[in-house]
Amino acid sequence: MREATLTAYEMSMSGAVGFRRRLIQVTRGQARDSFDCPDPWGNDIEAACAEMAFAKMYGLYWDGSVDTYKDLPDVGGYEVRRVSDPMHHLIIRKQDIGKHDDAPVVMVSGVAPHFVAIGWARPSEVAVNERAWKDAWRMAAGELHHMDELPKL
Repeated sequence: MREATLTAYEMSMSGAVGFRRRLIQVTRGQARDSFDCPDPWGNDIEAACAEMAFAKMYGLYWDGSVDTYKDLPDVGGYEVRRVSDPMHHLIIRKQDIGKHDDAPVVMVSGVAPHFVAIGWARPSEVAVNERAWKDAWRMAAGELHHMDELPKL
């Protein structure tokens, strides 16, 4: 597992990205399904911080893009999914299947400023598991590929 601690500047920058992402969804009336997340604003901010942390762990460029989730992977060729607890499951939604050529989805755990990369899987690998919700599947953290097996993209 790799770890990263964000600086105050990195948290400020990624926090602003998360804020802008939620703001766009709210103003367009397009709030994405967050599976009953009690704090969608905080969730989007923490998710953006997790993307920044993953980029920092692997020496990758993170552009902090907003409103590009349908067209571009989060960091390099990777999708990043943040969970608050490292024992949670990696969630893959129906719209993730076939997205970005089955790009690896990395599960990152933590709360700003500290994050840990837990493991990864391709959406096609997760979609064979039991459904977590109507249009989503899950894979337990212990079933994910180890981070040292993450393909270089």
